[in-house]
Amino acid sequence: MTFQDDLKIGSKAEDDLLEKLRQAFPLASRAEGLHPDFDIEIPELKKTIELKFDPRSQDTGNIVIEYFHNKPSAFSVSQADYWVIDTGAEVLWLTRERILECILSWELNPVNIHGAGDRYSKWVFLIPLKLLREYKND
Repeated sequence: MTFQDDLKIGSKAEDDLLEKLRQAFPLASRAEGLHPDFDIEIPELKKTIELKFDPRSQDTGNIVIEYFHNKPSAFSVSQADYWVIDTGAEVLWLTRERILECILSWELNPVNIHGAGDRYSKWVFLIPLKLLREYKND
């Protein structure tokens, strides 16, 4: 898969989440362009969301959280109040602090990977889904 393929899939996942959110929060909207701070804003609550769609986690058992891709990225730069992790089978709501707590508590080490179509390799945390579930917001 290329970056463009991932972008299309991610956009569809954002559209699906946004449709659900707008039932309760009609002013919810997507961030325009390649916005590093968050993906979705809910003005009624003054909250923002970063959406991570990771259906491969169903096969690998891990959620991939990127933090460096030739420069600080994703987890390093997101200002979102909530991270929504969509595995295709379940949706987890977490705060950045809870994700960080999981990484630190379990002493997870970063991994360098090179995705298909990526110009540069990237540093990510592979967080076992079974661990991450323990840190979700109820």
